[in-house]
Formats: sequence, structure tokens, C-alpha cells
Amino acid sequence: MSEAKQEFLRLLTEQGLPERSWYTTTETARLLGVQTAYIKRLCATWEPMGTPGRNPKGLEAYKLPGEGGHWRIRSHAIISWLEDNHTYKRIGI
Repeated sequence: MSEAKQEFLRLLTEQGLPERSWYTTTETARLLGVQTAYIKRLCATWEPMGTPGRNPKGLEAYKLPGEGGHWRIRSHAIISWLEDNHTYKRIGI
């Protein structure tokens, strides 16, 4: 198991969240200890791997159809984000 996966599971336990395939922006913000608005910005800035000038801080997510289009973040995307941004706690994302 990768360090990022272990960190993800630790964060879930700390926050009392179940392990599942997706999380809301609010739940993701709780996991990472940041504001929900920041998570929404990370979702909006995500770009696929191989994109020139790709911002590694972007967080892969999808929007639900309909008015408002709430974001959903897959668990694998949070784990990938933790791998790409392993120093996030030191630099104070």
C-alpha cells in the first residue's frame, strides 16, 4: 500500500468518514484541513496528465448534472493528489 493511500485512510479515520468511491467538496476539505472554496478551486484547475504547463495542485473531479452542478471527487483522485502534493502540510496549501 502506498504512503498516500495510508495517509488517505488515516485521514478518513480521523474525520470519521467511511471509505467509499467518491466524496463531496465539504468532505474533501475536512480530510485535507482546508476551506471548501479552496477544494472547488482545485477541482476547477485540474488538467489531465500530459497537459503542457499542467498545475499539479489541481484535483480531478466531476460535476453532477443539473443546476448548481456540485463537485464529486473520487477517492483515487484524492490519493493521487496526496502523492503529487506530498508536502502540502508543510507549505500550507
